[in-house]
Formats: sequence, C-alpha cells, structure tokens
Amino acid sequence: MSATAIPTLAPVPNVNYIAREGDYSNLIAQRAGGGCSGAEILSANPGVTTINAGDVILIPANCLGPGITEAILNETVVPDDTVAEKTTTTRKESYNSYTIQRGDSWVKIARRVGCTYRQMRNANPDVERLYAGRKLRVPKSCDDR
Repeated sequence: MSATAIPTLAPVPNVNYIAREGDYSNLIAQRAGGGCSGAEILSANPGVTTINAGDVILIPANCLGPGITEAILNETVVPDDTVAEKTTTTRKESYNSYTIQRGDSWVKIARRVGCTYRQMRNANPDVERLYAGRKLRVPKSCDDR
C-alpha cells in the first residue's frame, strides 16, 4: 500500500496596508475583513500609536477576510466578482435594508445577504464607517439568505 500525499493550502501572507486620512485601527480591521480587532492590528505594529495617512500598516494574515488581498485592501484592484456586475441596463434598483450587527464587516454583511462586496459598497456610497444599529441598503437583486 502506498502513501497518498495530503494536499495542503499555501499559507496566506501578511499584507501591507497604506493608511488613509481618518483611518484608525478598528476601521482598518473592518476593511481587512473583520478577522481581528484594532488592538490586534496595533500589536502587529509595535511602536505605532497614531495612524496617519500614508503610514504602512502590517495586517496579519489571520485578520484578512476570505478573498481580501493587499491589492483589494489598498484599492489598487477591484475584486474579481465585480466584473459580472458591469452592465448597461437602465433598470432602477430597489432596496431592502440590513441593520448592522456588532462585529459586522462589509464582507460578512455581503455574504449574509447574498451580495458581493462591491454591490454592497455601491448601494451605500455614503457609508464609510460601520457601526451596530446603522441601516444599510441591500439591492433586492441580491439573494436574501
């Protein structure tokens, strides 16, 4: 009897995030996918006490949500799932609402309501910060799960 190799997943690397104006550790943790807290982001960056626009912040791999890469986090590329969303239809979108729960991130909410990250961001262009109790617009075209 011969041994069969068990496939292993390649480890996800840590990524660098370039801070924007108004960023703080908990907001960066949310943008990364909500896999960790702002305190964990700060502990991965010894010596950082204040986050300023342009600072390079190390995001540990365990903080990254599924599918979040350095390029997506820094908005230098759009997630692959947005390509199919580009249409020339003039149909007016209608919306349901979703009330943000503690610990939610854009990625978690999008998965919960059956949308993509980009659909949720496009439906809520004025929302920069997520906080419990806030209402978001959810496109009715998403599968409500």
